[in-house]
Amino acid sequence: MSEEFVNDLISSFGGCLLLYENLLGSKTAEMDLVAMKNDNTQHLKSALSLQKKETFTEESLERYELLQAVDRGEKILSKQSPAAEYLLAKHGKIPAFLGVHPEGHLIFALKMTKQSLKEVDALVIAKKLLLK
Repeated sequence: MSEEFVNDLISSFGGCLLLYENLLGSKTAEMDLVAMKNDNTQHLKSALSLQKKETFTEESLERYELLQAVDRGEKILSKQSPAAEYLLAKHGKIPAFLGVHPEGHLIFALKMTKQSLKEVDALVIAKKLLLK
């Protein structure tokens, strides 16, 4: 396996050994990882109303900004905001993007969301300009 693939695996999944075991036991591990990240990115686009024919709103921007704050490592304790409530819940096929750390602050439910956020940044910047 290439070093780049191993680094991508670790940055996407953190210390989840079960996912490593499942992926590394497969002959299509690299393709499986890419497919999982693509699915997560598509779900994130849906959660942020970035899909075609969806309207990016102030609520979408609040969700994005909350995810960015979690990504920066901010210890956000409030689970009462509409953005936090939305991102802590599953919506149909869209999984929850946030979880709650035992200390009470918000964390990513899936570490690969860090990668997905990078992939939607340009879309959000373009949509943000249209909101003003």
